Amino acid sequence: MYDPRASGNPSSWFGPIWINANYMVFKRLVNYGFKDDARELAEKTILLLGRDYERFGVLHEYYLPENGEPFLNKSFQNWNLLVLNMAAWLDGKDMVKRTLMKEYFII
Repeated sequence: MYDPRASGNPSSWFGPIWINANYMVFKRLVNYGFKDDARELAEKTILLLGRDYERFGVLHEYYLPENGEPFLNKSFQNWNLLVLNMAAWLDGKDMVKRTLMKEYFII
């Protein structure tokens, strides 16, 4: 496992929890019919961000994979807001179809 604390500059692809990666996996699980797995990932992601917000009043960009502790970039309010689509899906509501993610990734 990549340890982001070694350099203080984590690679987004080798270890830290990165919410936009969670969201891309979530969307594919939904699209391919893996509803139970999508539900589990959505619930865990929502709890991760909820705990961060309760403790610090803001969200962070990265979280440590071992324990979910926020790691870097306090007050990061960008793609973390994709979690709102996860919450809407859990509630059986429509998700926002066009997201900023479409500008960068095939969603």
